[in-house]
Amino acid sequence: MPCALAPATSDGLTRALETAVHLETRRRASSRVGSIALLKLKSGKEIDFIEGDEAFGIAYELIQVSLNMENEATRQREVSALQEAMSRFEKDAATIVTLDEESNINIPEDVIRVTPAWKWLLG
Repeated sequence: MPCALAPATSDGLTRALETAVHLETRRRASSRVGSIALLKLKSGKEIDFIEGDEAFGIAYELIQVSLNMENEATRQREVSALQEAMSRFEKDAATIVTLDEESNINIPEDVIRVTPAWKWLLG
């Protein structure tokens, strides 16, 4: 039977990474009351995953997913969205899950951890 294979595109890898983070976030959240959702901020920016209790307006965790942070525009978009959400929910930490980058971004609200997916998934 003929079979065609195409190389993975960054768009396909990004979707796969987002799916893996979503499934792991759901697994981790199963022991807590609350839900996982996409958050649309007043500015129009989005947070990929917010885990929290909607009834009480509490956020337990704020997570962005980005294949990489090499592009300065991407970095600024992800960080500024998390800064806005951290201020809104009075959080002192948030996470950006990437394919293989690791660092801490110090911001006025405190810190954003940039974590490679393999390490975050094992956490």
